[in-house]
Amino acid sequence: MEPLRQTIREVGADIAIVDAATGAAFVGADMITPKILGSICGLLGCLALLLSLTGLYGVTSQMVASRTREFGVRIAIGGEYRHLLTMVLSEALHPVVGGLAAGLFLGVIVRLVLRGPVARVAPAIDPLVLVAVPIPFVLSALIACYFPARRAAKTDPGVTLRDL
Repeated sequence: MEPLRQTIREVGADIAIVDAATGAAFVGADMITPKILGSICGLLGCLALLLSLTGLYGVTSQMVASRTREFGVRIAIGGEYRHLLTMVLSEALHPVVGGLAAGLFLGVIVRLVLRGPVARVAPAIDPLVLVAVPIPFVLSALIACYFPARRAAKTDPGVTLRDL
């Protein structure tokens, strides 16, 4: 900034320099509120994801606990570890996939509705977003459901059959 001030002094000594900064500094000052709001929204989104994964883990654990006999009988008659694992994971992930499909559908609808009044929203539908957004949700839901599913697949058939 000092070379700029020196040049202005050379051109006109009577020009008062009140505030001199780069364009990025001026724009950065105006963007502080959206940055803070974006950070708060991101934090709340992470908290919501954590709470939903905790709930999904709890529901899957309860489902596994209530079906322990079934899993023991399946293993006793020759069920394989991977089949039980995939069965429990697929049952636990059905609500996640349904929720993602509904959310993406509603997001596209809202985006198309806002396209008219808000000219800065472009493009109307971004295929990259439609593919990239669900990936972290599905991966984190898989991790939340994996541990109860593994517990179900490792059910001891001897203990289960003895309790019948």
